[in-house]
Amino acid sequence: MKPLLLMASAIVILTFLSPAVAEFIPDIKECEFVLLRTSQGWWIRINKDGSGSYGFGTIIDRIEIKQGVFNFKRVYEKTRKTSAEQRENSEESYVAVSYYSFGKSSAREYYIAHNAKWVKNLFLTAKKNTIPASNEIEKQWHDKINKLWEKSLPPFN
Repeated sequence: MKPLLLMASAIVILTFLSPAVAEFIPDIKECEFVLLRTSQGWWIRINKDGSGSYGFGTIIDRIEIKQGVFNFKRVYEKTRKTSAEQRENSEESYVAVSYYSFGKSSAREYYIAHNAKWVKNLFLTAKKNTIPASNEIEKQWHDKINKLWEKSLPPFN
């Protein structure tokens, strides 16, 4: 009887640790935004209303994206379907994805393939649908990020 209990415990533990078990990812109803961050420093935030922002480095410097540009449900489901808790190769580039619940200031990070074409398309769509800078600080952010886009080429270009 004891071996069966040990076997059952091992199955529960393996299931709990499996990347397919995304128990720390909030349900889509509770998710305020999805944040994707590349190992090269580029990031993009997709909000529930289809708006967002993108940038390089700190989240303070950013370019805002128009509302309704992204299909939040599609981004949420695609990232959730393709994410894993650990990277397969720690030396390769990666894209980290986090799901932020309303009112939460942190979220667990998962990983998706760096070369996923649909991730590239998120960045290209964001670049095409920016909200113009409305003040001097935002203009500085736009200038800085656009220069980085040209120099360091954002991911997947």
